Amino acid sequence: LTPGSGEVDISWSRPDQGDYKIYDEDNDPSNAILFTLDRDGDPIITDLDETIYQDTNLSFNQSYSYQVKAESVVGSSLSLNYSTTTIPGIPVLTITPGNNQNVLTWQDPDVTGFDDSIEYEIERLWDVGAYSYSDIIINDSEDQSFSDTGLLNTTVYEYRVKATNSSGSSEYSDLSEGLTSEGSSSIPVATNIVASASQDIDPPN
Repeated sequence: LTPGSGEVDISWSRPDQGDYKIYDEDNDPSNAILFTLDRDGDPIITDLDETIYQDTNLSFNQSYSYQVKAESVVGSSLSLNYSTTTIPGIPVLTITPGNNQNVLTWQDPDVTGFDDSIEYEIERLWDVGAYSYSDIIINDSEDQSFSDTGLLNTTVYEYRVKATNSSGSSEYSDLSEGLTSEGSSSIPVATNIVASASQDIDPPN
């Protein structure tokens, strides 16, 4: 089982015994053994000739169990029960700008289960002049809000978030922008600054 984000890839091998061919009247062969794949005790596909299957449209961060039944005209056999948990979906990020800060909140997609703990990582990207910078400001956090403080006012910062559980990580969300406030108008502004130069020289002894 290979879990993905809202999907699971399942693969198995054909039986070592009884896996013979059947030939029709045109001498075309087909496998005597076909497979039924069960998810959580219910069949999701029958009469499968392949040994791979991708189970899609699943909930994120949700555990699922699978069994494969091999069937032929002479009988059937059932595999052991194997379980896995899907990877979290891409969180939805919201940014509320403020004075020298951006307040970040995020939510999991609607179809998210609770079978594993989810941790989040947030990356901040910003430009200063001709230079670009990036920083991981949150890592391995289970919270769904963060105040990014100590920022420059009147500056655009970009953010993206991804979610991780024991099965793996989602993709990063698309970049979202937060433009910090212009700052307080009550801060006095210095005007009419005059610069003058002076020099003191001590005479030699």
